[in-house]
Amino acid sequence: MQLKDFQSTNVLGLSVRTCNQDEMLPSKAKIGDLWAQFYSQHGCNLTENSNVYGIYTDYESDFSGPYSVYAAADTFGASDELIALTLSAGKYLVFSAQGEIPGSVIELWGHIWEHFSNGDAEYERAYTTDFEHFKSATSVDIYIAVKDN
Repeated sequence: MQLKDFQSTNVLGLSVRTCNQDEMLPSKAKIGDLWAQFYSQHGCNLTENSNVYGIYTDYESDFSGPYSVYAAADTFGASDELIALTLSAGKYLVFSAQGEIPGSVIELWGHIWEHFSNGDAEYERAYTTDFEHFKSATSVDIYIAVKDN
């Protein structure tokens, strides 16, 4: 992991509201369906230059409360069905993984939760906006917004 200053980026995508507790129950989980809808309706508009993001924002509290999730990209044109969102500039702790998606992403989130729950993390989560940047079919970076020390 490494600390990075991120410059803002505009994206368009689809969104749902959920919480981690619901995502653990197949009957209530929404994120998988969000991605299925994103790729079935808009995947044909992605290019090799598209940056695809999974965005987590509008946290009610922290990882235990509700939040909004977006499946988004930076190369879509304006559309009535897509929601505009700006990934905010700021300091992010970036975690990286290689491997089959979504398994590698789920495993990396487990590592991130463990990192911040052990009590001696150098940085504290800001719970503003966090996001996954899918660099390829087998490579992802997860950006976690952190408070300035």
